[in-house]
Amino acid sequence: MMLRCQVLPGLPPDGPMALPIGAGGWTGAWGGGREGLVVRFYPDNSETWVANFQPGSSGWEGVLEHPNGKHLIVLASGQGYVVDPVAHQLVGTLSGSIQHVIELPDLEAIVFSDGLGFEAIKSDGIWWSSPRISWDEIRNIKVEGTILRGEASAPTGDGNTWMPFTLDLITGQCVDGVYARAFSVGPAPDHKN
Repeated sequence: MMLRCQVLPGLPPDGPMALPIGAGGWTGAWGGGREGLVVRFYPDNSETWVANFQPGSSGWEGVLEHPNGKHLIVLASGQGYVVDPVAHQLVGTLSGSIQHVIELPDLEAIVFSDGLGFEAIKSDGIWWSSPRISWDEIRNIKVEGTILRGEASAPTGDGNTWMPFTLDLITGQCVDGVYARAFSVGPAPDHKN
């Protein structure tokens, strides 16, 4: 499926009203009263329509093809939505703070990170979810075959320390995640001054 949609600069001034889509459903608690990420969909066998997506807290923004080739993934400031553009329907939601998106065409999957861990989806839904890897950020992500390498933050007395980690993209298992390591090795650090 070719992406048949367009991110608009704002709500259209004329035509049918944009459908408000919030993390709680079509309108959720949000109700669409303010402008979020506005997308016009051009499905092959259906009418063109516009949706106004409630933004997340921060992060990625754009539209991706779902690995199933039928749905689209809309990311509105980190809030993820799975949309059926032909049925004009919200199919599901993803994290509200997506910071990294890694498309894996060879594995027919997409991996998302919220800065704490990772989640992968395939055509039939969630494939795996990693354990929590970082205290609050992940950076320097590189994919080498079926291995993802990066750095995870760990708090220290004078800021953050960055520790390398390795994630298996087939299983979601992580080696050297700093968050899990903090709870499995030795006593808790003494934070007294």
